[in-house]
Amino acid sequence: TNKLILNFCLNFGVHFNLQLRSILTQIAPHLIGNLLGALSAYAVVGQTDKVESLSIHASNYIRSNAKCSEREYSTLGEEFQAIDNYVAMYQEIFDQPETYESHFEQEVCRNMLVPSMLIHPLVENSLKYCGSDGARGMANIRISAKHTEKLLELCIEDTSAPFPEDVLAALEKMKRTGSSRLSSRSLF
Repeated sequence: TNKLILNFCLNFGVHFNLQLRSILTQIAPHLIGNLLGALSAYAVVGQTDKVESLSIHASNYIRSNAKCSEREYSTLGEEFQAIDNYVAMYQEIFDQPETYESHFEQEVCRNMLVPSMLIHPLVENSLKYCGSDGARGMANIRISAKHTEKLLELCIEDTSAPFPEDVLAALEKMKRTGSSRLSSRSLF
């Protein structure tokens, strides 16, 4: 099980730069292609209930994603809603993950501000590698938020293959040095 924890100072003294805009421009075309392909396949075989369900999930995701990506910061509640909608749509297309859970350990987390679309690439990565160790059908993803003193702890857990040693070493070094700079290249 992978577990990635991101800590943020509540006063934004520490800011992660994940090159989100670059990552998000890669997600959209891939997502649209999969979405349209799945809708077409369901329509061809007459699975109108699947077409309807997938259309609703896609509509909800696009709305929540647009709302978050328009601003530099979003509430964690908005971020989780966008992820919830994305995962529901993903489950309709790929039947993965087998289980998905998102929750706030304290309700105060729901209204905390974070950089918009911060956790989306991390959850996308979890989805991409769910069951990549050969355990298809056993994929599980859990995201949570917890407030501790001056930190917001975001946790993304999944059952994909473990992180490569170089990524774990880079994350450990950041933790030790207090560095807040991490490029998307070092994670994915």
